[in-house]
Amino acid sequence: MGMLADSGSSAAIAAEALVRVWVINHPLTPEQVDCATTVMLKVLDGKCKMPRHEKVRMTWLYDAVKHQPGELLGSDTHQLIVRARHCLYLANMQAQASELPRETLAELDPALTLEVYERRLLAETRLSRPVMKEFKGWIRQQGLLPEKHASQSNASADAA
Repeated sequence: MGMLADSGSSAAIAAEALVRVWVINHPLTPEQVDCATTVMLKVLDGKCKMPRHEKVRMTWLYDAVKHQPGELLGSDTHQLIVRARHCLYLANMQAQASELPRETLAELDPALTLEVYERRLLAETRLSRPVMKEFKGWIRQQGLLPEKHASQSNASADAA
């Protein structure tokens, strides 16, 4: 289950399954796997500007392709993502049990946050901005995310 989804929701489980089917019907290239991984890093360090429902879907996309080979990002990046998500998962479980507000990764583990931030910057440096933009346009065009209207495109040209 994705880190942003309500694991008890049958609708969320069905939606995640649809993303997995989408991936089967739209295989990603190694470069596109790197793009999905980079977006996951942005979600984790709080720099992703996508709406929440799109972050959830991108998290599911990452989960569906994380075992596929990337071109530039490897197992060390995936291991870092696992550590960060585990930290957030434990904190969210504790917050639910005690009815406390959820914390961000930065509040929970500043050192881990810095590591995620540095890895994201490295990933964004390796993958050019046009490559990321093309990837996001492709997943919208192929129906994984909703198409952006002209006013949305201008307002959030670098969302994610």
